Parts: sequence; C-alpha cells; structure tokens
Amino acid sequence: MRNLPLIVFKGYLSYENRSDYLCNIFVRTRFSGNLQCNRFAHAVEKVAHLHPHLTATIERGLFGRLHWKFNGSAKILIHWLQEEIDSYKPDFGSFNPGKEISFQLFVAHEPNRWDLYVIQSHSLCDGAGYFRFLHDLLIVYDQLCGSEDVQLP
Repeated sequence: MRNLPLIVFKGYLSYENRSDYLCNIFVRTRFSGNLQCNRFAHAVEKVAHLHPHLTATIERGLFGRLHWKFNGSAKILIHWLQEEIDSYKPDFGSFNPGKEISFQLFVAHEPNRWDLYVIQSHSLCDGAGYFRFLHDLLIVYDQLCGSEDVQLP
C-alpha cells in the first residue's frame, strides 16, 4: 500500500500531540460473558488487515510533509491486564505516532465479564471510526467462538 499524505487537520493533531496536551482518544466498552482470550487475539489479527491505518505510523516525507507509512506486518498490540475490572484505573500514558503504532488494546477480564479499553491517536482516526473496527472485531470473534468459518465483514 502506498503512503498517503495527512490532511491538514490530522497533521495539526500530530503536531499538537505532546505529554501536556494529548491528542488521544480513549474508549472503554464492557461486555458480559467469558472472554476467550486466544480467540479474541486471533480475531484482532484477522480484522487488523481490514483496517491498515490502525498500524500505520506518521513520517516526514519529501519537503517535510507528513504522511502515513503503512506496515503490512505490524500487529495491533493487546495488553492483557490482571487488575479487577471495578478497581482498575487506566493510566495509558502517551505514545509518539511518528515512532510507534498509535492504536492499542487493553483487556481486563474476570469470569462472566470483561472490559476492552482502546487508546488511539486522534490523528489516526476519530472516535466514530473506532466503532467500525469494533463492529468487525466482534463479528469475527463471535464466528470464532461459534466454530464457524470466518467470513470477514
């Protein structure tokens, strides 16, 4: 996939992203039921290639213009949390979209319920864009849990 230039607003968000003024989006979703960790990780892997921008980084190109650099072998990071769901207080820190993938998943799970936290750079996609990924992820995860043939959305 060829590199794509950032639109002006996304370039601004990338420029403004710093420790005292984060341009990140945090989303928490809660689910009931037992999480099947291996199948969830497999679903993330299957869905990631449908959303290549989630593993892209930002780099400076010719004449200093910012563009997305796509990496087909990059993986979405999943952090498996050991904390209890009700007492967990997220401290995601920050990341540099120019040096690392700007989309990460954090999963806290207990018997019969689990939380999925997402941290992503706003320059990567807006909060509404995340829900398209979540929709695809849950469809594939459901198919894997039901031992169905995976039909990618």
